Amino acid sequence: MRIVTKNIINNAMLEAGFSQKAVFAAPPMDWNFCVPTRKWLSEFSTNLAVQIKQNFGSFIPETNDCDDFSLFCMSFARLWHRKSQTNGSLPVGVMVYTKRGGERHMSIVAYADFNLVYIEPQNGEFLNLSREEISSCDFVLL
Repeated sequence: MRIVTKNIINNAMLEAGFSQKAVFAAPPMDWNFCVPTRKWLSEFSTNLAVQIKQNFGSFIPETNDCDDFSLFCMSFARLWHRKSQTNGSLPVGVMVYTKRGGERHMSIVAYADFNLVYIEPQNGEFLNLSREEISSCDFVLL
């Protein structure tokens, strides 16, 4: 895995349409990141779906929902990354945004193959977010 700095990821987020407020809302906890491949993220997502079923069960609004799944996914990705024995943090985090139709949602945002990737935390599937959805994000944590 190649190492990039937080500044490179921040610039990618700003270019994708994230607001400066969202990108800089949380202070960086890490400065250097190991950039995973899309293949690594696909393997992670497949395993994630299994882990969600084993550890969470079904969706329950306000109890077992997107924020719970997202935070678990972020932590699970970092644990999964430790298997690689590569130094540096993993650029997989969470974002809060407004979906088409107005519903607030928390999902996974990752920087892989030098691009931003979005993952639905409740099933591990890749998302295609619109520029409008990305710009509605008011919090992101990597």
